[in-house]
Amino acid sequence: MARHNPFAVVVLAEIESAAAGGPETRLARKTRLLRLLYEYTYGETDVNRLFTFIDGVLTLPRVQARRFNETVDAIEKEYDVAYVTSVERIGIEKGLAQGLAQGRLEGRQEGRQEGRGEGHHEGLRQALSSLLERRFGPLPPAARERVQTASADTLQIWLLRVLDAARLDDVFED
Repeated sequence: MARHNPFAVVVLAEIESAAAGGPETRLARKTRLLRLLYEYTYGETDVNRLFTFIDGVLTLPRVQARRFNETVDAIEKEYDVAYVTSVERIGIEKGLAQGLAQGRLEGRQEGRQEGRGEGHHEGLRQALSSLLERRFGPLPPAARERVQTASADTLQIWLLRVLDAARLDDVFED
């Protein structure tokens, strides 16, 4: 099912992020999901959006994040693709570094929780936008605005509605 449905990868990422386990387990799960993206031969846009979502919901400590970046390079060589560019990975690393610095200022625990929440929220927005565009074509500005301003809970509801919606409006029904 996931081979033809990027939404299945989103669900897998959500399940993996909720599962118990330490940093090494999260690294293994994140690596497995990345491999799936390449094995399922999604297009570059889908891979980038799904990678961004996975990266947001399966955050890693600095040591495992470095190892993951090395793994990304190896996987890209293995599949002879470079959808997630070095520039993007550097940007991700810089974003993580900035998030960590801010977290230290506000308190480690609070900063981590906030960063995870922001990453999760952004991942949901990107996943929903990607699925809506894939299913219904380019999104009108009003739909984009609704996605950008919706809460994480609302985005999760809309993500599930995409599966059964016949029209774009069906996804956003109250």
